[in-house]
Amino acid sequence: QKIQSTLSTIVFFWLVIFGITLLAIEPDQSKIQFQKESDLLLVGKQTYFLEDKEGKLSIEDILNPEIQSRFQLNQKTIFAQKPTHSAFWLKLNIENQTGKDVWLELGSTFLWTIDYYALKDGKYRLVTSTGAQRPEVNKAYPSNLFWLPLGNQKEQNIVYIRIFTQRPIAIPIQVGSILSLGQNKTKQDF
Repeated sequence: QKIQSTLSTIVFFWLVIFGITLLAIEPDQSKIQFQKESDLLLVGKQTYFLEDKEGKLSIEDILNPEIQSRFQLNQKTIFAQKPTHSAFWLKLNIENQTGKDVWLELGSTFLWTIDYYALKDGKYRLVTSTGAQRPEVNKAYPSNLFWLPLGNQKEQNIVYIRIFTQRPIAIPIQVGSILSLGQNKTKQDF
């Protein structure tokens, strides 16, 4: 009886150690790893979102740990929501392994406003304010969709995007180089 109890304890101990080891080496499934300039990644299932029902949250509010804990991982390949008066915050964790410029495409022309925030000099700053109800000159890249610059840094980069529209939302979110996004756009337009 005592030997069986000791054996059970040892087996349990090794199962716990093995489980912890697997968790430690398993890659973060929500991290977007951009590895080749020719890649075009559909990243809907790696996008976190938060509904801002009042539409009043600022980037400073979003960075609050209590609010961070309310972000949910999107479960579908595209980000989709019914028409609402809410704003939505998107959060993406991107690692650019190429050293080349990488862009994020929000594949919808119906987003009324888009505010894109990225880490600059240790603080999250507004990079661009664009959207269907804002001037064309606000676009970071001249496309009928919305392309946001992620840069070329070879490190992990967490970005936030606030979107608002009162139309139904169905956004394919893609990460790619100008080359891969451009080739895909040409194919889609054709």
